[in-house]
Order: sequence, then structure tokens, then C-alpha cells
Amino acid sequence: MNQNPEQIARDHIDKLLLECGWHIQDRAKIKLSAGQGIAVREYLTDVGPADYVLFVDKKPVGVVEAKKKEAAINLVTETILQIDWLHLIKDYVAKSFYIDRDGFDLCLFISKGGLTKMRNLFGGKTDVIIRILNKALAA
Repeated sequence: MNQNPEQIARDHIDKLLLECGWHIQDRAKIKLSAGQGIAVREYLTDVGPADYVLFVDKKPVGVVEAKKKEAAINLVTETILQIDWLHLIKDYVAKSFYIDRDGFDLCLFISKGGLTKMRNLFGGKTDVIIRILNKALAA
């Protein structure tokens, strides 16, 4: 089958998510009660559709964005840094029950680049990620 690069990437991501136990759904047919871990394709966010939004126990916990094959090395580096940052944010929210943009002025985040680094790693999805983490972790 002749597929464009985007569809090849989606097929690969679908395969990996399925191997990890995620239930994959299209946004038009969302049923968050279908399992503990649901990956919704093309989920609409405040800043546009995300390739996949991951839900655990019906709560959004992550976003997966497909990248061009040429970006794979940068993606691995960014993903590791993004995971580190998500852990930092999670730990902070778990202690304080909330984070906003001003929270990135704290020493914990400044030592790693502050809000500027957060924006570099997550781009236009920074506010969405902050909102999702606040809802999911402080609930």
C-alpha cells in the first residue's frame, strides 16, 4: 500500500501504543470507559488537534506528536527532556496542587531553563500541558 509519511508514522505509533497496552480510538468515536489507558487520535485541544492525547482512568495525562523521520534524533532528545520536565512539574504539582506560568520562576525550574525552556520543549502546547497536568494531578 502506498502511504504518505504521516500515515506511515501513525501506523508505527499505533503499533507501539497497542504493544504497550493502550486502546486507540478516533476522536469521533471516543469511549473513555473502554479501558484504563486510551489514546485518542486527532484530539482537539485549545491550540488545535494533537496527534494523540493519552488518557488514564478518563483523565488526560499526555500528548504524543508524530514527527518526520529526519527529526528522530532530535525527537529522542526532546522526548527525554520533555519527560524530565513532566516529572519535575508532576512532583511540584503533587506538593503544591497547582502550577501556572509564574511557577516556572522558581529555582527548581530556573536551574533547568525556566519558562523559556518549557516553551522550547513543548512549543504552543505549553498552556495546554499546564492545564492538563493541573487537572489530572490535583484532582
